[in-house]
Amino acid sequence: MRMDLTQSFVSVVNFYDIHISGSDISSKQECFLIVLLAFLAFAREAIRIKKIKFSGGLYYDYNGVLHLSSNPNEPIYVGPPSEEIDNAWEALIHG
Repeated sequence: MRMDLTQSFVSVVNFYDIHISGSDISSKQECFLIVLLAFLAFAREAIRIKKIKFSGGLYYDYNGVLHLSSNPNEPIYVGPPSEEIDNAWEALIHG
């Protein structure tokens, strides 16, 4: 079973605390670097890159009122709090 990022971080901290507590400072530094690199390997597996193009923007109308323009065919990520915005961010972050 693959560990999630939180579990891997906890494992790294526990390993460091248990195995390094009595070592001299240079050994601690070397071991910390090894453990950090192992953690970053777990993190790299957990992170996925997805290119997203955000459209829309702010504009002022002739009366000086600020408006938000958006494409009705795309998710909305900004605006007053709403379930639609929460769902769009949830889908973006957790796919």
